[in-house]
Amino acid sequence: MLAPFVFAATEPPPGVTIAGSLQPQRDVPARTPAPATAAAAEPTCAWKGLPEEHAPLNCGVLWYMHIAKTGGRDFVTELKGETREVLDGEEGGFTSVRKLKNDWTLAELWYDQNMGKTHPLRRGKYNETVAWQTIERLVAGVNKPRVIVHDHNNMIGFDDDFFFDGILRPMACYLESRGCKMTLATILREPVERAKSHIFFEGNISHDNYRTRMGSIANYQTHYVLHNHNFHKIRDLGKKDLDRAQEMLEHFEVIGQTEEQETFKGLMYKMLGWTPANSSDHDHNLTPQGRKMRLTVAEEEYAKELNTLDAQLYNSFCAADGAPVPRRQVKRLCDASMYARSKAA
Repeated sequence: MLAPFVFAATEPPPGVTIAGSLQPQRDVPARTPAPATAAAAEPTCAWKGLPEEHAPLNCGVLWYMHIAKTGGRDFVTELKGETREVLDGEEGGFTSVRKLKNDWTLAELWYDQNMGKTHPLRRGKYNETVAWQTIERLVAGVNKPRVIVHDHNNMIGFDDDFFFDGILRPMACYLESRGCKMTLATILREPVERAKSHIFFEGNISHDNYRTRMGSIANYQTHYVLHNHNFHKIRDLGKKDLDRAQEMLEHFEVIGQTEEQETFKGLMYKMLGWTPANSSDHDHNLTPQGRKMRLTVAEEEYAKELNTLDAQLYNSFCAADGAPVPRRQVKRLCDASMYARSKAA
């Protein structure tokens, strides 16, 4: 019985236009093309977001928060390449539940406008999606559930509607009571590079609209941890929001770095207990070169100014220069009070 987990989502806020996420748009004039080639991104620091090792998960929920433009599309595409059976989907035709190898089930909780007008997430109703109902059914009804959750654009945020404390943590307690566990994972990216990738990918960028467009995604990664993509309505954040996002990330066992994406994927596959097959199932979701624009020094500085919270969030997972990478302490999702609460419910 999953009553402890069920918590209704709110409707999108009044006046919000339900639009697709990261949708390409028309090119416009008044732009300076970017160089034809660019150097591959290098790691910006010694990263301490990943455990040195992680044993394969016997059972439970591996929850992957896929922050836009951090490189997660390729990982999810590789997961889908291990599909053994398509199980179910949402209204509008989007396939949201797949059976993968080793008895893992992939459930996708996200929405953009290409998925149709009847998808429950368009109304903010994550708990009415087939994907969420599948998660509930497997966690409650299978002795040793194995579920991968792809949490992406326009899903409810962890800090919205008591989702983190009222839904995920009680679910983690329920899993622990049955000898399983919930594991949280995500990837962070150097904030200015992520922000540039975001607006270039969307397209329709020029020197004339650059400040407005960049301002619309300020501190996006901090926002995503708390409130997700929110139909591209990014709220202004402050120090308390940064503190809350950092507090939540203390419960994530796996926090990868875009610049070292292969290391992240290797660890995730070890947790799933499989070696990824050599296949062509890759999708790096690269931005077409024609949508990029060479930024001025002032524009680069503006991007930094708008993403100071993201910079602090990202840099909190960087080890001090020249120092050994310390082992990060991860907080339990299910502490004593949460376990007592879930049992009582």
